[in-house]
Amino acid sequence: MIFIEDKYFEFTDSDKHKWIETFCKSCRKCERNCPMGAIKSDKETIRENIKGFGDMKTSITKEKCYPQFNKTTGCGICMANCPFSKADGTYEKLKKVILKSKELNN
Repeated sequence: MIFIEDKYFEFTDSDKHKWIETFCKSCRKCERNCPMGAIKSDKETIRENIKGFGDMKTSITKEKCYPQFNKTTGCGICMANCPFSKADGTYEKLKKVILKSKELNN
């Protein structure tokens, strides 16, 4: 699950955001920096309805994440390290890089 200012990442059954999985698999900053080890490289993606967001895909192990999140009144280390939460226009910049890279590798 990626939280940014714009709602680019609403749940969809299409492949519209498939490139994001490619990027996340190579980046893994959230996974490496999570103090609870709640984000795994071998992701088991689950679909759940999160109040206020609707249907979302997440690979966060909430049993590991939530205690730290609650203890620190909102840990947020994963979001602070995620390139998608850095600046306006990041979504489009990363999308161009990943899609160009995929073109070069095909």
